[in-house]
Amino acid sequence: MKTKSIVIHEVIKGEGTKKDVVKILSDMKTTINGASTNLLSSLNESFDKRSPKRGRLSDNGFKATISDFKHVDLIPESKALVNRLADQIQGINFAKGGYLVFCEYSITDDFLSVFLLRNTAGAIFERQ
Repeated sequence: MKTKSIVIHEVIKGEGTKKDVVKILSDMKTTINGASTNLLSSLNESFDKRSPKRGRLSDNGFKATISDFKHVDLIPESKALVNRLADQIQGINFAKGGYLVFCEYSITDDFLSVFLLRNTAGAIFERQ
């Protein structure tokens, strides 16, 4: 697997329809190193197991906004997708936030994966 780029944004929302959604948008790509490559491999491997908590992007969801997955300008595209998600979850009572991890990588073909990692005890990411 060859990692091309990773962008991580955070969406914060407490339970309840009146809770505001807070977006922390990144203006830069994450440094690609052993830790980020291992994270991507682990997420990809976990996704391939297809438990009920995982799914694929629907044609009318994130996929509809990106016309060419081989030439994605990841920072503005991912920001637009996070803004869209934040708008959609604003009025949903039990919707929560988390980290949205956007990854461009290649194996035998080019891929764009989007992972939502819930906030849990123990820091996975450190904001800089």
